[in-house]
Amino acid sequence: MDIVLLLDSSDKYRSASFQSEIVFLKDFIDNIDLENRNVRISLYTFGSSTFSQFTFDMYTTAGDMKQAVDYMWFATGDGKPEPAIQFTVVDAFKDSNGDRECVPNILVVLTHSALSDTVLIRNVSQELSTRGIQCLFINMAGTSAQSNIQILTNSPSAILPVVDFASLEASAVNVAQLVLARKSTETALSSN
Repeated sequence: MDIVLLLDSSDKYRSASFQSEIVFLKDFIDNIDLENRNVRISLYTFGSSTFSQFTFDMYTTAGDMKQAVDYMWFATGDGKPEPAIQFTVVDAFKDSNGDRECVPNILVVLTHSALSDTVLIRNVSQELSTRGIQCLFINMAGTSAQSNIQILTNSPSAILPVVDFASLEASAVNVAQLVLARKSTETALSSN
């Protein structure tokens, strides 16, 4: 399984959220069990621009990946999540970044900004579907983003609402379980 994590690090919430995002990422990595489950992770952050922090083929152990998380940088500015999601889908899942064709691809989005550009979300949703990428969404924006998130994920069970940054830190186990459940579902579907 290849997992891309896209994290909102925009200026509006940066001081409150960035440390919580680091804690979340490290716990998520610990709960995925990279080495035993054939999982690789790529990390992107966004503010006014979207940045690749690391690609699939850069780190193969949980320890190396968590050390890279300690050194990740802010993507400053107040960006919109829709273009960041679109950019990440196109950029992250490429052969040149280590994406593998024969494994399930999952995009996990974490944002505290509402999704308001329905047209762009529909386009991104179509791209996800065409490329066979499943999307899980950690929603810190509240109900205002719910309908567009459902367009993106195609499933209410792929949306995890998180009310504050302390809850985000505690959600890493749940998100890892959701991701691994997607892998099990994908494996079962491909064997039929």
